[in-house]
Amino acid sequence: MEYIQLSAIALEVVIAILCIRAVIRGRQAFAGLALTFVIYVWYDSVRYFDWSVDSTTQSLVFLLATVSALYTVWQLTK
Repeated sequence: MEYIQLSAIALEVVIAILCIRAVIRGRQAFAGLALTFVIYVWYDSVRYFDWSVDSTTQSLVFLLATVSALYTVWQLTK
C-alpha cells in the first residue's frame, strides 16, 4: 500500500506544476489551486516521511489549503 501514497504525492506534484505553469502563462485563476496542491504535497510528505512537524502547524497549513481551494472555486464560479 506504500506505493499508493507515493503515487498520490507524485500526482499532486504534477497538478501543482501544471497550475504553476498556468499562472506563469497569465492564468491567475490557477494561483489558488497551485498553492493548494503545493500544500497538499507538503502535508502528505510530512505524514509519509514522518517529518518532525507539530500537529497544530499541520492542521493550520491544511486549513490554509482548504481556504485557498474554496476561494479559488468561488472566484471561478462568479
